[in-house]
Amino acid sequence: MFSSEWDEMAKKTYLLNYGEVPFGDITKETTKSYIPDGFDVLCAGFPCQPFSISGKREGFKDITRGTIFFDVLRIIEDKKPEVVFLENVANLVSHDNGNTFSVIKNSIEALDYDFHYAVLNAADYGVPQSRNRLYMVAIRKDTVGKNFVFPSPLEL
Repeated sequence: MFSSEWDEMAKKTYLLNYGEVPFGDITKETTKSYIPDGFDVLCAGFPCQPFSISGKREGFKDITRGTIFFDVLRIIEDKKPEVVFLENVANLVSHDNGNTFSVIKNSIEALDYDFHYAVLNAADYGVPQSRNRLYMVAIRKDTVGKNFVFPSPLEL
């Protein structure tokens, strides 16, 4: 198992919740060198501030936070997990007239993955918070049983 986080307070919280300290900044080669081989599922998030309607909306032009997706993409390319699960703000789909999302989708598909996405509200799935988020699931094309359908909302 591998986790990455640069914020020291978040690392302490992760330790309390999961019993391990995440490695550091995923943009650093030293951190990437600790990522194990042979894992099946990659769960990743990248900073939402560059894509959020409440931020500056700089997208990939934000060189501090807006380009971390490309570090995740490199991990996908190098490690080739069977399944990739990503999440971000709902506005990512329409950011820069959809161009940002197209880069993400096309980049993952170019690595031979089927790409699925949906904007879902957590409240529809039993979470006591109304929060729309973009969920992306990529399944390597040579994976057996690769059919994927997002779950239907719960009848609450």
